[in-house]
Amino acid sequence: MDNSLPLSTLSHTLLRVLKDKKAENIVIVDLSEQVDWTDRFILCTARVDLHRKAIADSVLEETARVGIYPLGQSGVEGGSSWILLDYGETVLHIFSPESRVFYNLERMWGEENNIHVVE
Repeated sequence: MDNSLPLSTLSHTLLRVLKDKKAENIVIVDLSEQVDWTDRFILCTARVDLHRKAIADSVLEETARVGIYPLGQSGVEGGSSWILLDYGETVLHIFSPESRVFYNLERMWGEENNIHVVE
């Protein structure tokens, strides 16, 4: 990942949890110059429902531990192909492979200089 991309403590926490839980294809879409309602999307893929739910549960647990709660959430109940956790400055999207391709947020929101692959 490009180290020049400024990330908040929240984003670093989210990325750590995603890596710990073995989320795949983690990408940050920097939206700070495009919209005023968020700074970035963090996108990742998890192949099965249980994995997506485990990632979301771990993110919610870790952020709550430090007193940070999402402004909104969708799909967390389980069985969803797309889980969204909206933390204001950062919106986390946890996709099934099929939903990731179908919704293609990288193409919708990305420009060649604002997509950062997390390794």
